[in-house]
Amino acid sequence: MQHPILLFFFSGFLGSITGAAALFLFCLYFFPTLIAILRGRHNTGAIFLLNFFLGWTFVGWIISLVWAVSSNPPPQQIIIHNNEPEKRTMTSPTINPTPRPGQGQDKISQLRQLKQLLDDGTLTLEEFNQQKARILAM
Repeated sequence: MQHPILLFFFSGFLGSITGAAALFLFCLYFFPTLIAILRGRHNTGAIFLLNFFLGWTFVGWIISLVWAVSSNPPPQQIIIHNNEPEKRTMTSPTINPTPRPGQGQDKISQLRQLKQLLDDGTLTLEEFNQQKARILAM
């Protein structure tokens, strides 16, 4: 004859062992995902999906484990180079647009100097036109 108290005790004990075993197997199955969460991986969701769908295969579980324990890639530095040419100043040290008395330069030689500076790329077309207008206005 079976004793009801002993039957209740053993069924509860066996039930708790089965529950503990199921919990252990669940944690073992999702071990790569747990490692990814604890390590703060930036792609934990992808590791979880691989572990969830392919973790039942030994290869899928190993791949997700290796992925979870690998290090995060270093952040990329973005460097922007601005290769715009430097802006030139309006006045040039090689030419004096307003000649002082006693220098003896005439307008034609000043215009030739301006044209040479324009051809050399020292002056822009806008700067050339402004300087030319100053010389011709004298």
